[in-house]
Amino acid sequence: RESRFARVALIEIGATVIGLAAAVVLALHDYGVLALAVQALLTAALSSIGLALASTFRPQLRWSRHDFRTVAGFSGKLTLFNVVLYVSRNADSAIIGRLLGAPALGI
Repeated sequence: RESRFARVALIEIGATVIGLAAAVVLALHDYGVLALAVQALLTAALSSIGLALASTFRPQLRWSRHDFRTVAGFSGKLTLFNVVLYVSRNADSAIIGRLLGAPALGI
C-alpha cells in the first residue's frame, strides 16, 4: 500500500543475487542438485526477512468479529470455489485409479 517499489525491488534483487552466488559456490564444490535447493530456500528466506524488516506492518493477536466477517465473506466463497475446482479436476484420476488400478492411471 505504501508503493515503495524501489525498496521491494532492491530486496528481491539482493536476495536473488545472494541465492545465486550460494548456488554457484555449492555447485563448484560438487553439491549437485542440493545447490539448487539451497538457492531456492535461501532466496525465499532472505526475501521474506528483508521485506519483513522493511515493512512498517506488525501483526497483532487481536480478534475482531467485524473484520472476520469482512474477510470470510470473500475468502469463504473463494475457498469453496477452489475445493469444487480441485474435485472436478481430479475426479477422473480418482475414478480411474480406483476402478482400473495404478498402471491404468499411469498410462
